[in-house]
Amino acid sequence: MERETRKRPRYSSRESFTPGQIAMLLMPTLGALVALGGVIVVSGVLPVKISIEDGDFSVVGAGYRARVPIVEITDLSLDHSGLRVGRKLNGFNLGSVLRGRFHCKDVGECQVFADRDTPPFLIVRSEKSVVMVNAESPAETRQLYRDLKSRLDARDSGPAVPAEQP
Repeated sequence: MERETRKRPRYSSRESFTPGQIAMLLMPTLGALVALGGVIVVSGVLPVKISIEDGDFSVVGAGYRARVPIVEITDLSLDHSGLRVGRKLNGFNLGSVLRGRFHCKDVGECQVFADRDTPPFLIVRSEKSVVMVNAESPAETRQLYRDLKSRLDARDSGPAVPAEQP
């Protein structure tokens, strides 16, 4: 008895998905990518959270974080001239908003959490890092500088050492 042979159907590129089917498959993916991009942009432009507590100066914004123990701060300054930021090493920049690690002129690698258009900028230096930050308003940045400067002054004055008694 002769075997019945079936021909397997051949598929060609002409028999693949129609443009409408491709669009239906890509819509959820594109929607998710647009939503993710929106979340990244919104989180990037939100104000940073700056705190001086538990012996640390810390800044958090757009998924980036900088922490400098107050005892390790070697220099503190308030710069009114503007940021001298070069290329981005790892971070977020959208217009004047900068978050993350950048190559800064005159400093080298630094962590930046600032709006370039809102001077002044607080510059915190330690042996290990340089952090440049500004608050939402110039007045808040100046107050942050005064608060951190008073902590550094208290640190440097240290506890009074009693004189030896004969």
